Amino acid sequence: MAYSTNTGFFKTKDGRCWEVNTGPDLSPLYTDILQRLVGQLEAMESHYARVFCFRFDLHLTEYADNSTTVSRLFSLVVQALKRRYKTPNIGYLWVREHEKAKQQHYHCVFFLDGSKVNHFNTIQTTIDDYWAAFEGGHVQGCGFKVLPRGDSHAKAEIIYWLSYLAKVRGKANSKGKRYRPNQAKRYGISRVKTKVKNCALADKKEKPDTDDIFASLAFVGCGS
Repeated sequence: MAYSTNTGFFKTKDGRCWEVNTGPDLSPLYTDILQRLVGQLEAMESHYARVFCFRFDLHLTEYADNSTTVSRLFSLVVQALKRRYKTPNIGYLWVREHEKAKQQHYHCVFFLDGSKVNHFNTIQTTIDDYWAAFEGGHVQGCGFKVLPRGDSHAKAEIIYWLSYLAKVRGKANSKGKRYRPNQAKRYGISRVKTKVKNCALADKKEKPDTDDIFASLAFVGCGS
């Protein structure tokens, strides 16, 4: 059973608390997606002094009852970007949603080595080319953010920004609404392993200064 939260705060398994994009009047968020999202962000942080985070959406031309095309797209794009940037690790998350439109769509994020990537043009062009060949649908860029290692304020902003991807609406089946066939996954995620020797993260996962972080988040808006 998948659990969700709508309290506006999310606690990772090690006890740290982060503000997330939900509340009484907003869609709840799946906690398993949040846990794995934060885990992959921090795994990338353990490898690289800067993590470049690029958000984008994939739109399809017609409905599919599985996510095979998207899984294949990510496999090919990851390999292409690894060759292009000569990097062994690329993190990602995609989530499937299906609401009022006839076809589903996907919200996605890539995590890359920020010392080699400082803009998303090459990443988006690579995605565009493969998606056009696969599906013919539209790729919408949704911006980027950079996480310097150890910057808890930047991390809090990024977690809030990306937490929108974990929303229940459009993913869960409920009475009278069937958003997803049983065989279709809610999400797909990378499996980058944490580099323990670099881990201020592993050895001293400091709890963020909640008051300061939440004050810095006052300008962060909802995802799209």
